[in-house]
Amino acid sequence: MKKTVTHLFLLFCLVYVSCHATSVHATDVFYFTESVQQTAATEDTVTLTWLPFDGADSYKISRHIAPDQPEQELAIVTGTTATVTLGKNQEARLRVTPLKSGTETSTSTLVSTSVQTYTLPAPLSKVRVTNSFDTDTAPEIGWEDIKYGNIEATVYNYKGKKITSGTSSSSWPYVTVNSLKGKMGYVVFKTYIEINGVKYYGKQPVTINLVPQPKITKTTVRQNKAVIKWKKVKGAKKYIVYAAKNFSTNKFKKIATVSASKNSYTFKKWNKKTINTRKDAYYIKVVAVGKFGKKNVKSTDSSHTRIHTY
Repeated sequence: MKKTVTHLFLLFCLVYVSCHATSVHATDVFYFTESVQQTAATEDTVTLTWLPFDGADSYKISRHIAPDQPEQELAIVTGTTATVTLGKNQEARLRVTPLKSGTETSTSTLVSTSVQTYTLPAPLSKVRVTNSFDTDTAPEIGWEDIKYGNIEATVYNYKGKKITSGTSSSSWPYVTVNSLKGKMGYVVFKTYIEINGVKYYGKQPVTINLVPQPKITKTTVRQNKAVIKWKKVKGAKKYIVYAAKNFSTNKFKKIATVSASKNSYTFKKWNKKTINTRKDAYYIKVVAVGKFGKKNVKSTDSSHTRIHTY
């Protein structure tokens, strides 16, 4: 009985090993094709890695150009990794084909596999405030579309302290920075791609400084003077008051500089003459001036108020 059990056990082991070996051999193609992936990127290169394929002594890397064109051979390597040059800020579908003695293996049509790859994305361009950003609103920041990749935005207050950060995809070309609603601060934008959970950042991060326009809250108008009051901007170094007589020509000129400790100005003179609000209409706007490092930055100046009496 003991002898019979031993024979049965040996027979079971033989069958298991045989089936296990067949299973591994049958799944080689799957393991190889699934293993091909991008593992790194620079501004103009991508790196691919894969598992070795049985019977192959080298591998061809080729680039798919168009459906009606042959693939472009980029490299032949003997190892299981390759770094190839695509060009600056490029995306491409690359194919890895196992070779034996310099020719394609008999199963290469089944085994060769392609993967979408990306070099580092281009930096953002034409970054700008796209709304009327004042002491009651949050800035909306837009930029020119990028071909691929993601955007990481890090928000800082006017003292340089990090407030928050977030990400956006390339298909969403603007962001509303609610954490800077009515406040001075700046945002640093970086583009990136993510490979196996690791972020690879594009070159040249873009910084946009943000100073809200002081919102005019009250105007007290008399025939020969007008008092303009506005909301203070935290962190502002000073305010500049501009005026115009004909808004359609958009020719505002500076009429006063007001210290950061004040939030009002009395308008009395225009071109060295006493104003007459019953005869003429005047347009007033206030701009805040902040400082980021050694750089002075002005607020947007799209909104204004009309001074006139009837």
